[in-house]
Amino acid sequence: MTFTGLNGRAQIAVSYDGALWSNTDLGVAGTGALRGGVEANGRVILVGEKGQIYYSSDGPPALARQPQSQSVTAGTRAALSVTAYATGPFTYQWRRNGVAIAGATGETLSFNSAALTDSGEYSVQVTNNRGSVLSAVAALTVRPLSAPPVIVAAPASRVLTQGATSQLVVAASGTPDPTYQWLKDGIPIPGATAASYTVRADGSASAGAYAVEVSNSLGKVTSATATVRVIPTNRLANLSVRSALE
Repeated sequence: MTFTGLNGRAQIAVSYDGALWSNTDLGVAGTGALRGGVEANGRVILVGEKGQIYYSSDGPPALARQPQSQSVTAGTRAALSVTAYATGPFTYQWRRNGVAIAGATGETLSFNSAALTDSGEYSVQVTNNRGSVLSAVAALTVRPLSAPPVIVAAPASRVLTQGATSQLVVAASGTPDPTYQWLKDGIPIPGATAASYTVRADGSASAGAYAVEVSNSLGKVTSATATVRVIPTNRLANLSVRSALE
């Protein structure tokens, strides 16, 4: 909210999202510029330079802060909250997956020990005597306290030219966080213990079948094989000459 005095007219510039602003005249020409204002409980009171007092009318709630999505581990605390403004008092009704939650009628919805079954999409309806507003949806994701590793996306096969490099990447989940060991033709590659491995096409020695073992304290899983082929540069040159002769 800003105050302006344009050509002797008292004006207020208002924005509901901080991006788009609009000016509203509060009096006829000659009333002078605005000198100050105060906001409390959603009611705005403005003072003009000639002693005029302007105040906003009551309206339905608006939300200054929306509930935020979050991801927590089972057994830990989680909280969703909203901040409303307008003239109160306000009432609150939280919803999970669109269904009202019995007893969830506060500004904050707390989970002292979040369970897997608490995962879902949450919103809250805020009401005063002038109307109501429904918040944006916030997703609460509750992760298991422990889970064996799962490969979400296996490394993909590659065809490389001599001297080129490429990364083999695996995506995996698990609790505790998993560790990695890359294999070439079934043999562990020393030092290759990250979620990605860089292959450099250095002759036929780089070609082969690559896989990765993903493990944590609850188990181990091996990815599907990614085949890496290396095309010698002299073969590419021969193909280019043949293509030109044809």
